[in-house]
Amino acid sequence: MSQPPPSTETWRRRVAAWGAPLLLVAIALLQIARVHSLRQSTWAGVGFGMFATIDNHASRFVRGFVSDAAGERYVELPRALHAEAMDARVVPTEERAQRVADRWLSLSPAEVVSVRVEVWGVGFDRAKRALFIHRLAASRPAARQEPPR
Repeated sequence: MSQPPPSTETWRRRVAAWGAPLLLVAIALLQIARVHSLRQSTWAGVGFGMFATIDNHASRFVRGFVSDAAGERYVELPRALHAEAMDARVVPTEERAQRVADRWLSLSPAEVVSVRVEVWGVGFDRAKRALFIHRLAASRPAARQEPPR
């Protein structure tokens, strides 16, 4: 004997019972994948990792190094670059660091020969029970093009 097909009301109850939990699991899995593949901040992307780690965009920072005739030195990030730097802190990739370096160079005076950018973050070593700082991404030096002779 075969059973009659489930009624529409039965399907609605099943979707109501399983829909929200499945959606939350999908969000959590997407967050885990993005954190591991893109090194995305656990506080970005509407995930649950923000409750389990100190790693977030606020514990990441962008460092810039400017080269001129005097050599290379650390320089504080210009205010005009804060939005680009936030993008690089949330998802630290070489491409995003390069965008910050290229834009920084375009805003710099002519004496500046190149700009290099690094994105750093704070981690926690469970074995040592200590915080540590590590580089997440770095740009190539953004250099001025020499005019053709």
